Amino acid sequence: MKIGIIGAGALGLMFGSLLSKDHDVHLLDVNPEMIDKINKEGIHLHDDQNNTDETFYPKAHLNGTLEEKMDAVFVLVKSNYTTASLQANKNLIDSKTYFITLQNGLGNDEKMSEFVDKDHLILGVTRINSRRLGLNDVARANHGITVFGYQDSTKEFASKIAEAFNKATFDAKIESNIKKVVWDKLFLNLASNAFTAYYNCSIGALAADEERWAKASEVIREACAIANHEGMNYNADELIAFNKKFCEGLTSGYTSMWQDVTNHRKTEIHALNGRIAQLGKLYHIPTPMNQWITDRILELEEKF
Repeated sequence: MKIGIIGAGALGLMFGSLLSKDHDVHLLDVNPEMIDKINKEGIHLHDDQNNTDETFYPKAHLNGTLEEKMDAVFVLVKSNYTTASLQANKNLIDSKTYFITLQNGLGNDEKMSEFVDKDHLILGVTRINSRRLGLNDVARANHGITVFGYQDSTKEFASKIAEAFNKATFDAKIESNIKKVVWDKLFLNLASNAFTAYYNCSIGALAADEERWAKASEVIREACAIANHEGMNYNADELIAFNKKFCEGLTSGYTSMWQDVTNHRKTEIHALNGRIAQLGKLYHIPTPMNQWITDRILELEEKF
């Protein structure tokens, strides 16, 4: 397959590296120094669990400079950059192109629907954690699962993408309940992203701290009330226990929001905890902890 990856952050570098073994992969980003370095030196990938190092050579391009049509386009930019990134890379798209989003938060499908019809849109979530070590250096912290949600019109291509991921050493599957796919990932992101950024700690350290994890648990409980109001059937205690166990294993895992705050970049807080707080007001459901952590992250952003 010819695969475009919009957003060469930690996930983009990791996915692009391993998928490039069997596919024609093109990374799109706004950083010319990084693009040049990848094309000259490749991408160096370190696997924390296996303690291995490999170098891969996908192609890299500045946003808007590639005019080849892709079979699949992965959108991995932060949600606040979705529209601008797709607008810049419209030349990758034709009527046969499928879009896959593995972005955090709610509302990404609505932004992407301006550029692709729903019959070519696949919503996915990943529990793989990665962190950037340099412009063309990335570390894979775990081997978590990636799930691609499908509808009837996208099932065949979603299966093809999952097969490509499994061959590239990722654990992937497809799931028909797209809404559940999105909410399942959202609970983890709500609990881990903002709190690791605010407390400047790893995901595992957050789960190990009783007081901090109590706050993270509360945002899951509030979000569970929102999800169930929208017709889902989640049990808050089960969600909290499941996500705590997952986070405990990521002692060397750092969230994308932690990386943003560390590097003084704007975060996705409005699409995560901020969105839950917004929906709480709409549905008249109290979400004080989601509002509290949203305010704390926005305060940090004001100092950038």
